Amino acid sequence: GVMVLGPASVTLRKCKMNRSGRCGLLGFTGASVTCEDSELSCNGLNGLDVQSGCTASITRCKLIGNAQTGILLSDLETKATVGDSVISDNNRRGVTSQFGAHLVLRDSEIKGNTDEGVYVISRGLNITTPHVVQGCCIQDNGAAAVLVE
Repeated sequence: GVMVLGPASVTLRKCKMNRSGRCGLLGFTGASVTCEDSELSCNGLNGLDVQSGCTASITRCKLIGNAQTGILLSDLETKATVGDSVISDNNRRGVTSQFGAHLVLRDSEIKGNTDEGVYVISRGLNITTPHVVQGCCIQDNGAAAVLVE
């Protein structure tokens, strides 16, 4: 897959990041990642993994059949905006936002994931910026469509 480590900025368009041993795309430590019209599928962990203050913009992408989660966001100061994308058939969750990461998810399909479609873990944190899930079709997931705890 593609790993963006450190304060770098990367734009990926019309790419396939499939069958990597770990993640299709990993953004870490303040990186800025833009991914458009691309496919992140059948990876050994997550399709997209952003953490440690990374900012991601995902548009018109397919995150399908990953061994863990389609999109995993971790840590305070981590932000992702996802739009017009398909997140399906992942062996865990469609989207997970945890440990204070901020999620904006619009006009996307989240379906057929083994567990929750969207899972937000914010317990014990003082989160002042609301997560946004708008205009999405969230169906046929193994557990809740959206779970916030």
